[in-house]
Amino acid sequence: MKSKELLSLLENPRIIRNAAKIAAVKENARVVQELQHEYGSFGKFVRSLREYPYEERRKILAKNFRWIGATGAFHFFWCVKEEVPEWEDRNRSEMVVDVDRDQKI
Repeated sequence: MKSKELLSLLENPRIIRNAAKIAAVKENARVVQELQHEYGSFGKFVRSLREYPYEERRKILAKNFRWIGATGAFHFFWCVKEEVPEWEDRNRSEMVVDVDRDQKI
């Protein structure tokens, strides 16, 4: 991302104006492209994580992507219909996970 583009985004009131988070978008897109190349698609990468317990999947996501913490990982996995713990348990090390999308968050 060019400096001029970054400055423009930092002045945009419609987005979170945090330079590190904006820069992370470009870096995370690069990581997605690498994972697509390695696994054949980003979806295949996500499905490859199913063999791990939730806490491990969350750590793998956080290790590979910038600005992804417990809440961001939870939302990502929930949105792509992967198993997630109850909302209140998202930061706990050992938990039971559920794929029921009717749960209230």
